[in-house]
Amino acid sequence: MKPRLRIPGPVLWLVLAVAAFTAGVALFDWVLMPRLTHRGQDARVPDLGSLPQSQAEQVAGQAGFLLRVRMQQFDAALPRGCVLSQDPPPGVMGRRGRAIEVVLSLGEEKATIPPLGGQDFREAQVTLGGLGLTPGSVSRIYSDDVPADHVVASDPGPDSPIPQDRPVRLLLSLGPEPRRYLLPDWVGTPVREVSQELARAGLRSSLSGRDAALAGAVVSQSPPPGSLVRSGDLVTLGTGRGR
Repeated sequence: MKPRLRIPGPVLWLVLAVAAFTAGVALFDWVLMPRLTHRGQDARVPDLGSLPQSQAEQVAGQAGFLLRVRMQQFDAALPRGCVLSQDPPPGVMGRRGRAIEVVLSLGEEKATIPPLGGQDFREAQVTLGGLGLTPGSVSRIYSDDVPADHVVASDPGPDSPIPQDRPVRLLLSLGPEPRRYLLPDWVGTPVREVSQELARAGLRSSLSGRDAALAGAVVSQSPPPGSLVRSGDLVTLGTGRGR
């Protein structure tokens, strides 16, 4: 019968201690450490909504995240450069070091007023329509330089920025202001002479009376003497047979 190999007690305890230590290290490295490390890398995504870009970058950085601008779009509710939306949304858990993608506001969409002076009203409508704008109220003024029904000025003026939902007010020309005349008393004056004087003043004339074709002198007039008339107005002459 072979004698049994006996391991001294101190050595056995040393071997067991080494084995327990090794198992503990392995358990920490492979089980506990990954869990602790993973938990330390997660953080709650902050709310960046409506913040200016610089402030949003600061808030994201303090929470352990980066900021990445995905796109920009017009929005009348938020000033230019503020955060419209974000992904991931606020409140969820996310891995530290990852980027929060945001959409930034470009502010209210605006157009620039083109020069409209000298265009007729229809042409001005087409020009504004091409920019997404519409004419607003229309005022009129006499002008010696701009033909009638053409644009004298706009409000806002040329090169001014304007929101696309705001109409553009136009000032149109009425053409040159008509001249005014104080009618003299032409009764008894030869009709031919009066007609020539009316034509030179830009006034229209007509003859009335049974013998108008043979008219010699003015026997009545309408409007009456002393009336104020403008160029283009009609003056009716009552006539009598010439002698």
